[in-house]
Amino acid sequence: KTLSLRAISPSSYCFVERGIDGLSSSSVSSRYFHGTKRKEIVPLVVAALGAVAVRYSYRAVVGMQKDWEEYEDLLSEYNEVHNTNISSETGKDETINRMYVGIDLGSVNVRVSHLTSSNSNKESSPEIVIDSNGGRSTPNVVHCNSSNSEEDAVVWGRYADAKLYEQASHIYHPH
Repeated sequence: KTLSLRAISPSSYCFVERGIDGLSSSSVSSRYFHGTKRKEIVPLVVAALGAVAVRYSYRAVVGMQKDWEEYEDLLSEYNEVHNTNISSETGKDETINRMYVGIDLGSVNVRVSHLTSSNSNKESSPEIVIDSNGGRSTPNVVHCNSSNSEEDAVVWGRYADAKLYEQASHIYHPH
């Protein structure tokens, strides 16, 4: 009797016992060969992705620090040229004013209000913009005068609304 090694597939081999007559009688054992364990590749891929993410994050932080330093240098040069120093000793800005504008676009009127707030004035309240005639709203009408005088060529708001009945052909309702 002899033992021989026979390939079943490229990754597995089977030992076969051969009798004297040359016919295979029974298989003794079967063994499957593989280069590495199948689950060992997943941690390597995760480690490689983690290394790439750490490297990218480090480069991004270094780049942002350089940009911030350049910004601070440019800001200090601007402050020296224009003689402005808006930051206090604590490093917080006390003089920044913010303005919020609210526009209500209605079907007939436009209402405009604004709110100015700053760090020093916490109790500011919204104010409604009042036009030169004392009105709190401005109609969406524009009057184009047919005369060549420049002062009455184009008017809008309440004055155009008043001219609505004088020359109806020159009133435009931009919608």
